[in-house]
Amino acid sequence: MDEPDAVEMSIWFHDVSYDARAQDNEEKSANYFIEVCADDVEQGFKSKVCDLIIVTMHTHLPETKDEKYMVDIDLSSFGLPWDRFLKDSEAVREEFRHMSDQEFYPAQKKFLKSLVSRKHFCFTKFFRDRHEKTARENIVRYLNNLKEQGLV
Repeated sequence: MDEPDAVEMSIWFHDVSYDARAQDNEEKSANYFIEVCADDVEQGFKSKVCDLIIVTMHTHLPETKDEKYMVDIDLSSFGLPWDRFLKDSEAVREEFRHMSDQEFYPAQKKFLKSLVSRKHFCFTKFFRDRHEKTARENIVRYLNNLKEQGLV
């Protein structure tokens, strides 16, 4: 990492604001970080942390080394052993209980397919060596299970 302190601070703050119904969680989390820091933190560091928080929206591919680590850390649960991955997936579904199955599962399928369609699931060698294969296998297995259940 180029700035490990910024990456660590981003990890701590990236889900400070979390509402499964909201579309601006990352922005609110970044703004909260700025509020908390006030004038006690150098502006460049604040900007870096905010950029790293925003990259967890997964709307664009990470470009910098630190962004790549941040995205890999954020998505690392996809590389868990199957039973833990499945529990995590069930917890995500519970977070979105306000959505019907007809709303949730197609959106989830679209997101998951976008992840596995990338050349690499993980952007850093460290995470690629440890999680790439398992993450891809978990997602494919999960999507097949959803298909078998008629959810997608």
